[in-house]
Amino acid sequence: MHELTASEAATILSILSKDGGTESSDIGPTGIPASTFYATRRKIYEAGWLSDRYVPHPWGIGIRAIDCTLVRPGPAERVRVERDLASSAENVVLWSGLNVLLSISFRQKGEARKIENGTTVSITADSGSVPVYFDYSRSWSRFIRVERETGYPRSFGEVPSRAERPVPSAVPGLILQDQNGGDSDPPTRRWHSSAGLSRIEQRLLERGILRSRTFLSPDAVPPYDGRALGEIVFLTGRLREGVSSADVLSGLDGQCHVSPILLADDGTNVLILALGQVGAGASVRTKVPRAAGPVAATLDSHLKDLQMIVEHVDSLRKLVDHRYDRLFPRPRSAGTVPTPGITE
Repeated sequence: MHELTASEAATILSILSKDGGTESSDIGPTGIPASTFYATRRKIYEAGWLSDRYVPHPWGIGIRAIDCTLVRPGPAERVRVERDLASSAENVVLWSGLNVLLSISFRQKGEARKIENGTTVSITADSGSVPVYFDYSRSWSRFIRVERETGYPRSFGEVPSRAERPVPSAVPGLILQDQNGGDSDPPTRRWHSSAGLSRIEQRLLERGILRSRTFLSPDAVPPYDGRALGEIVFLTGRLREGVSSADVLSGLDGQCHVSPILLADDGTNVLILALGQVGAGASVRTKVPRAAGPVAATLDSHLKDLQMIVEHVDSLRKLVDHRYDRLFPRPRSAGTVPTPGITE
């Protein structure tokens, strides 16, 4: 079985650690020649281990709420629930495991969708928070056992100084560049760099309306040093009195050395995603290396009504995977896009 080389592991960490602003992404890890970095980066993206997306700041484009939903459908309802969630133009992430579905929707209006056998955490500009939004950098750093500053935790960045209404046409135009022809899957295997952006596009990043983000595909990346990121852990619970999601993150990341890739709360309910290690080719979970504290005790001190589901990453189907282009109609002419929304 092919394993990652030290150079490949370091290059992945360097890319995941870059900021989502307007600076160049062509800065490689220390100790690796530039030519090696460029060749390795190309290989990594072409293999689908990493993918870049322009992620819009929800409040900067007029989104009303972010709905993070975890569903445990019965076998008879699974196909229908998957179809209903995937058909919504507001849905930007839909992952389907053997036991659970994860849906992230950027809701434009109305109330959160009522779903049976599910938990929805709804965040607005005035309530709740998303301290971590699919930031894999610290998890990867600890997986390859390289302790360094990675910029973790990343979310959507600072709230834009003013919401752009109507949304500048450059927003959907830039987001659509992440797709082959806009609609096709899989997306283009490419990395972001500010070098080719127009001044208008660079201003979108400077203002925080868009952010360049890099996402890891644990199901695609090979093992390293006999270990693989083979599990994804889904956690839900309710905050104990006087506890914030920032406290939960501090306890997990600072005390336990467990770094969630997603953490969202609505002031009461919490949703957490984290990666788990397994031995390469094994079905049993390995002990988390260098954990500084007991994870279960830390979670129990911060959350109540805790529920946990573990899925193998190779059984997780990504039906919709960071498809922010779905929020916008296809541009038909120059000008502005009045509101988010897709035309099917």
